[in-house]
Amino acid sequence: FAIPATDIAFKEMNNKIFANIVMLGYLTAHTKLLSAESMEKSVRRYVPEKFTEANIKAFRRGILLIEN
Repeated sequence: FAIPATDIAFKEMNNKIFANIVMLGYLTAHTKLLSAESMEKSVRRYVPEKFTEANIKAFRRGILLIEN
C-alpha cells in the first residue's frame, strides 16, 4: 500500500517538505516503537522554533492515517 504523505503535506500544509514528518507520524503510530509524546518532544527540541508547530501538525496528521 502507499501512504499519500506528499499529497497531504502539499494540500494541508502547502509545502511538500513536510511529507517526511507526515511519514514519521505514520511510522510512529504504526510501529509503536516510540510514543507519540516522545516524538513530539524531539520535534520541539530539534526543529527550529519557527517551524515547530507546522511540523507537529504534520506529525499528528501522519498519526491520523492509522487512526482513520
